[in-house]
Amino acid sequence: MSRKYQFILLVTLAMLDLSVLSPAADDKNPQSPLGNSQPTAPPYTFRAQHDRDGIGKFYMGREIAYVMGHQAADWLERPEREEEEKTDLLVRSLGIKSGQIVADIGAGTGYFSRRLAKLVGEKGQILAVDIQPEMLDLLTNTMTELKIRNVTPILGTIDNPNLPTNAVDLVLMVDVYHEFSHPFEMMQNICKSLKPGGRVAFVEFRGEDPNVPIKPLHKMTQAQVKKEMSVQPLEWVETIEVLPRQHIVVFKNNRLLTRSTINLRSDERVYFVGGEVKVPNRQQYAGATTVLRAIEAAGGFTDFANKKRVELRRANGETQIVDCERAVGNENLDLSVHPNDRVFVPKRNAFGF
Repeated sequence: MSRKYQFILLVTLAMLDLSVLSPAADDKNPQSPLGNSQPTAPPYTFRAQHDRDGIGKFYMGREIAYVMGHQAADWLERPEREEEEKTDLLVRSLGIKSGQIVADIGAGTGYFSRRLAKLVGEKGQILAVDIQPEMLDLLTNTMTELKIRNVTPILGTIDNPNLPTNAVDLVLMVDVYHEFSHPFEMMQNICKSLKPGGRVAFVEFRGEDPNVPIKPLHKMTQAQVKKEMSVQPLEWVETIEVLPRQHIVVFKNNRLLTRSTINLRSDERVYFVGGEVKVPNRQQYAGATTVLRAIEAAGGFTDFANKKRVELRRANGETQIVDCERAVGNENLDLSVHPNDRVFVPKRNAFGF
């Protein structure tokens, strides 16, 4: 090796050594709410030999379970679920207050979303997140039939729930977290959505109890939940043990707001489009837009849409009705959509109205 390359190698090694011995002050604790650094993701591992109920991907020693598809939606709505899981007691145990914003992650058919909607009231909002459009279709149809107006469906991805930043009081995950294929990234984005002091509640079947009749990969111990949250800006608050088969492990956001997070950037200003559209979701507010444009960006109307009675629910609580069939030919009838507004397309009734 020439002296030139020996010198370059020595300098490189010296720089690497210094970077290990002398980290920046704020990087000593990646969870520190005072620092700007992001939590460092623990590595995922993969194994060819694994549980048949898992995907062969491991996170902090736990194999990730398969996701339950929309084909099994009936299981979420089974009549005996309340008796088996005491779901009403679960919801009452969360300390939800009127007017709060609650995110239901893995909302599925909306089983919990519609129960949460009663607790937050008309001034509150439920953000119902799922990665399966088929589930959101079922949820939207149910909310329309029950005339529940404070639930907004959001199409998430495998690593991002697409929630607004610094806006959520409580994130609820019922029997869902253990199926996240990207748990670190998903929780990182969930934490960004929390208000200061906002909470995250994990409801999981107790992995400590062999008598709970659930497959092992679909259960989690309290210790494992705490371990996986130790790399996020979260602080354990309590574990609620009132349910027959599940525990409720609650954390709170310990990240402090800085000047940069208080000021809402233009790319974080959002509005919501739901109901009878092809892709219900949260959309970024990039400037002046209208009801028709918002619906078009959500994939357009479904075949069951009532285009004459589209609701524009303003952030201040006011609701306006837009006749989209007439608005196509008269732009004055196509109302403007502003940040935090919700566009909701109802379903036609049996008479086509």
